[in-house]
Amino acid sequence: IKENFNKEEIFLHEQVETLLCISFRLRNNLYHGIKCVKKLYEQNENFAQINKFLILVIERYNNDN
Repeated sequence: IKENFNKEEIFLHEQVETLLCISFRLRNNLYHGIKCVKKLYEQNENFAQINKFLILVIERYNNDN
């Protein structure tokens, strides 16, 4: 992930791959991490944005096939 952020030029597929990795990690932390209700509320916007991104990826993939 860090490699993609340090590049001067990043391609779309690299951006998508990086965002998918970040999404995977954040969602795994939600389901498998320590549960503290106050901390979950602090992550609400992150999860909302990740879910929007995942929906866009799924829709794009379905339209390409």
